[in-house]
Amino acid sequence: MEDLLERMVNYIDMQDDSFILFLQEHDLDSKSIYLFFEGDDDISFYLDFIKSIYIGYETYTYVCGGKKNVLLSYDDIQQTEHKRNKVLFFIDKDFDEPKLLNKNPNPIQENLFITTYHSIENYLTTTDAFEKMLILSFNFRKPIHDEIIKDLKIKYNQLHQQFSDKTLSIFAWALYQRKHNRNMIFDKLNLDKFLIIYKFELFEKKYKKTKILQEIRTDNNISNFTKSLLVSKKRLNLLNSLTETTTPDNCWNEIRQLTKDLKHTNTRKTIRGKQDKWFFIKVFQMLKRSIIPNYIDKISTKNRTLPVNKIPNFTNGRVELNEDNLIDLLTPKIDIPNDLKIFLQSNYQKLN
Repeated sequence: MEDLLERMVNYIDMQDDSFILFLQEHDLDSKSIYLFFEGDDDISFYLDFIKSIYIGYETYTYVCGGKKNVLLSYDDIQQTEHKRNKVLFFIDKDFDEPKLLNKNPNPIQENLFITTYHSIENYLTTTDAFEKMLILSFNFRKPIHDEIIKDLKIKYNQLHQQFSDKTLSIFAWALYQRKHNRNMIFDKLNLDKFLIIYKFELFEKKYKKTKILQEIRTDNNISNFTKSLLVSKKRLNLLNSLTETTTPDNCWNEIRQLTKDLKHTNTRKTIRGKQDKWFFIKVFQMLKRSIIPNYIDKISTKNRTLPVNKIPNFTNGRVELNEDNLIDLLTPKIDIPNDLKIFLQSNYQKLN
């Protein structure tokens, strides 16, 4: 009990009052659920999905201010009297790749949800989400514009695969830093410094190489971008500078091996959520600027098959997608992710 009281004092010091609020609001017998999140964006993403399963339940939400604090609350609540399936916790997986980091995986807890991908943003950049945003942004109508939508979806998937391939080594580098407990501020990594998207093509910004490592240069299993990233001192210095970290000179072999290992991983598990969000937003900026205008004739031809009063008003990007509104715009449009649905239904069924 003394440890718990000491931790309560620590919550006050950390300006995280989620656990204290929970103790005040928690009612074992009420038809209510208690939800712990890392930040406000998580509430925007999860809450409607949760309410669609827990129909008729009152919800109490707590923003803990980061993954570490969510897990602290989780540990402390285990010491209190509560019904596990009424108290749910939600965290991003982030860079926790147990196999690649040579660490034991987190034990599976029935009331702790960990994203399958890096973070919640990865759920909002799927092909389904792309289609929903196309319809929302350009006022496409199904089924009359199905052919155009299908064509754009194919190009989007191809471009996303290129994006995954070209950022794989950045993810491997970040895993290396995490594995060796090297501090970095990854939120400051600006992909505009490395990549350009133009007309469904992905281009790398070139940097003059100062040294080529022969082994890497001749390894056919590594993409050209991976080679250029690993062997370019200038580019590595840029990564270090942007994320306020350092990388030792003896890192190359290990990063190269991590890159190879990641090639066998699900694509969406090798892209950081904020990078995926950057990609998604850039794609829609590109569509508005240089792609959709090329489809005007096709759109007009399709529209002429409709009665006059059924012709949709074409708009070239009526929604300005940005980092601040992506979650709020897309979450209501997509279906509940399957892993989240299974988690919520399992906990709900144990209450009813």
